[in-house]
Amino acid sequence: MSEVKVDKISPKTGTSMTVGDSGDTFTVPSGATLTVAGALNVTGTTSLADGTVAVAELDIDGATDIGEAIVDADLFVVDNGAGGTNRKTAASRLKTYVTGANSVDSDQYVDGSIDLAHMSVNSIDSDQYVDGSIDTAHIGALQVTGAKLNTDVISAQTALAAAPADTDEFMVSDAGVLKRIDYSLIKAANTPSFFAYLSADQSLSSGVATKIQINTEIYDTDSNYDNSSNYRFTPTTAGKYLIFGSVNLFQDDSSDLKIAMILFYKNGSLLYETHDNFSSNYLRGVSQSMSVVMDMNGSSDYVEMYGKIEINSGATNLRAENGDRRCVFGAYKLIGV
Repeated sequence: MSEVKVDKISPKTGTSMTVGDSGDTFTVPSGATLTVAGALNVTGTTSLADGTVAVAELDIDGATDIGEAIVDADLFVVDNGAGGTNRKTAASRLKTYVTGANSVDSDQYVDGSIDLAHMSVNSIDSDQYVDGSIDTAHIGALQVTGAKLNTDVISAQTALAAAPADTDEFMVSDAGVLKRIDYSLIKAANTPSFFAYLSADQSLSSGVATKIQINTEIYDTDSNYDNSSNYRFTPTTAGKYLIFGSVNLFQDDSSDLKIAMILFYKNGSLLYETHDNFSSNYLRGVSQSMSVVMDMNGSSDYVEMYGKIEINSGATNLRAENGDRRCVFGAYKLIGV
């Protein structure tokens, strides 16, 4: 192999210089540098080793703008898998990537850009939204009006053919926040409550207010009525309560019945009473009834029912009479007051 060492090779003035013939190979060995100060025109295929052209060397800013919208057939260069293998891709592939699952959010659309023409029936369900993501600002023409709520949501549903069960649910607005509520909580608005009656005659003494021992419960929603010792109602839930009762007062001999009373005591003190005076001879029995509203504190307040009878002369058998459940006592919590 011959070797020629010179400082400069120049073509003959006014001519182009050719180096080598077709099929020849010119090699710049490792460590050597080939510098081209002017324009380099390559007319054949050029192969460059991976990584030999830096991205910074690509003059994109100096390129001519496409001047039109990008179409599916336009091509891009991508590093396939970031592994150094460059490949081409059509613009049509970008659409399949951009519109992948959950890839479109509020940054990609504006109010009114999604309408019924671009939505299939039942295309949006609970998988596509989270709590609070749908509000009146983004519903627009599709928002539910009162008429739609009545016609499409309520009237279109199957009617409930029985009384609601405790676990049946309703929707309420709790200070502007939509929540569900079980029917048991709605029903509980009128509780605690109870109703009971006297199961046997109770003896009374003339002129003495006597607690009526109402001992048989028909219902007691929260077990707040003591029907075995104190015969009192302690609701334990604050509010206003309707308290009601009836006592049938009776005496067995011919003595005149003078006074018959029913009395409600709150926390051991008389609060309300009825008072009937009688002058008719041989009046032996009378029924007294009363209903009142009481404020209860929800902790310690309690209410009891008493009866009182007086006669003009000494009778031996005075009583609160049970016959046909004539002595009853009850209460329930009021709402809306």
